[in-house]
Amino acid sequence: MAWTQTDVARLKKAISSGLKQVMEGGRMVTYNSVDEQLRVLALMEAEVNGTVRQLVEQVAFTRGDE
Repeated sequence: MAWTQTDVARLKKAISSGLKQVMEGGRMVTYNSVDEQLRVLALMEAEVNGTVRQLVEQVAFTRGDE
């Protein structure tokens, strides 16, 4: 999901107000806890600031007859 600075601001306002529901990307999102909100906020800020790291997983296969 592509978050915006507006989404970050809305979530910060919700956290500071004690609200669990926030409009994000045109849809209403309900969080279960402040911890969950803070985790998502960190992801949002990383994406908006361009600091999200892409995870790359390398898998090697071997054949039994080699």
